[in-house]
Amino acid sequence: MSNARRWRRRFALMTAAAHSRKAVQLAADTRLDAALYSTVFASNSPSSGQPIGILRFRCIAQASHIPVYALGGVKASNVESVAKHGGVAAIEGLLPRSA
Repeated sequence: MSNARRWRRRFALMTAAAHSRKAVQLAADTRLDAALYSTVFASNSPSSGQPIGILRFRCIAQASHIPVYALGGVKASNVESVAKHGGVAAIEGLLPRSA
């Protein structure tokens, strides 16, 4: 993430993918704007890892000095539980189903 500093003025918002509490802390230390934490809930994505669940996500988000966005398995049925503690990122979980 140290290379992120050289891109700072090029983008309005800088984020990092995070898969651990340590990675979220590193993103904050690097002064990025936010971290996208994956995987929070069970997901159909082939790249998803073992989900951490809402309780661990809440602890990580509350301890962070930057916003943490939940990614992985976020959908209409669980988005409220995530939004109370952090941001929400979704690939397909919040898109309307095609007719």
